[in-house]
Amino acid sequence: DLVRSRGLGDVYKRQYQRRVRGSSSLMSARLATGGFLSLLAFLCFLTSLILVPWYIETVRFVGSNCDHYYWKAFFRADVDCNKDECLLIDERPTWPQRFGRCEDYDSHWNWYEDCHDCDDEKRLYLLTFIWTIIATVSAFVCIFLYIGRIKRKVSRTLLLVGCGFNLIWGVVSVIYFCGLSNALETDMDDPCVDGPCDTFWGHIEYETSTEQRGYKYSWGPGPGWMLAVVGAFAALIAFTFAFAYLPHEEPEKNKKHQQL
Repeated sequence: DLVRSRGLGDVYKRQYQRRVRGSSSLMSARLATGGFLSLLAFLCFLTSLILVPWYIETVRFVGSNCDHYYWKAFFRADVDCNKDECLLIDERPTWPQRFGRCEDYDSHWNWYEDCHDCDDEKRLYLLTFIWTIIATVSAFVCIFLYIGRIKRKVSRTLLLVGCGFNLIWGVVSVIYFCGLSNALETDMDDPCVDGPCDTFWGHIEYETSTEQRGYKYSWGPGPGWMLAVVGAFAALIAFTFAFAYLPHEEPEKNKKHQQL
């Protein structure tokens, strides 16, 4: 009986060791995936900060390829148009003042300093900028936390706190920016009728009249905001991967075979 008990104990021990090796490989793969998602979140947040606009307004004339663009990032704005097409059109419809005649456009202007009636809008962009910076830095830190976790130098709790911090600020920056319409409406002297001051995303079509050609006025979030959404989603999934246990940290109820 003693020999038989020892034999069964060796069998259980070998089974447990095989399971631990398989579990270790699986947990390492999960943690590596979490690290990659944190890297993706970092790149998305960083790109949204320095390269692409967060909001775009467009005017397209009916029956032509003339498009006027107004792209706004955190501290700069670009006004552009298809000059080869737009110079053939002499009308200027009743659109927002930031749209002018195509040949008069001076792109790459600092709207944050030049706009004197944009207090709430400035505050929204500034806070969004700060929170996106925090999300970018915390995503970068989360990458190294995952690396340390794989090497068993970082605790599960520290990884959860770091990735949770990244997730919170990524989501806050995305959601807070959706309040742009309220900020624009507050800064206006006249009541808001249509446009970005009314809805975050939308368009209006104006029919051709005897005074001017018809056009479509569109507005909505740009690639910067969309990249931040992708970054926040990647941070969310990375946070769920941070819950993974390493084999030597498994709860006591899963260690009974090791005791045998």
